Amino acid sequence: MNCKKRTCSHCGNVWAGDVRVMLLQNLNSGYGGAVDMVTITAPGQAVSPHVHSEGGRLVVERRAAEAWNLAAPKRWSCLWHEAKYLLARRGQVRPVLLSYVIAYQRRGVIHYHLALAADTEDRRRANRWLVDLMKGAPAAVALFRARSGTLERKSVRPEGLAATWGFGFVSLEAARYGSAGVAGYFCKYVAKDGMSGRPEIQETEPDRVRRRLF
Repeated sequence: MNCKKRTCSHCGNVWAGDVRVMLLQNLNSGYGGAVDMVTITAPGQAVSPHVHSEGGRLVVERRAAEAWNLAAPKRWSCLWHEAKYLLARRGQVRPVLLSYVIAYQRRGVIHYHLALAADTEDRRRANRWLVDLMKGAPAAVALFRARSGTLERKSVRPEGLAATWGFGFVSLEAARYGSAGVAGYFCKYVAKDGMSGRPEIQETEPDRVRRRLF
């Protein structure tokens, strides 16, 4: 009888293989167009307390890392919806989120990889505006700042939306991989090829988020 737990040596491998097939089919066969990949990380040393691990590597202090990892999904949801709201308010095309994956950095905190549709110029432009909003690029801050005398849910601060919602570094890789390449890149965070050649469940942390993949 299958327990269907991802931590199970059997069921976890089955789940990982299913996810790999789903990603490849949805991004490569189902969509098949150009893809922009956006990476959003946790804040750096200026915000999160860092310590040296036993191996000498700089990591986020354990309790701070656990708190960040557990709060990150809610922060991400607020960041994404706020960005889409501001783009719509200014008459911009909304970015199309094809998929995202959550992975752990070596310093112990999670980061996000987003796959955004980039098959038209309007969508590519929307993706650039999205990243500029998150990073706090001057042109984006000036364009999307709340008008005086009007009421907005939240104006764009100079440090950008990512910092407003507690995130750190934001980067855009414009159509570098293609849909098949992004699918393969995402798969490595969910499943890896074991010695047997079968997909195996990736190692996760005790404070792992429930939904690591969209």
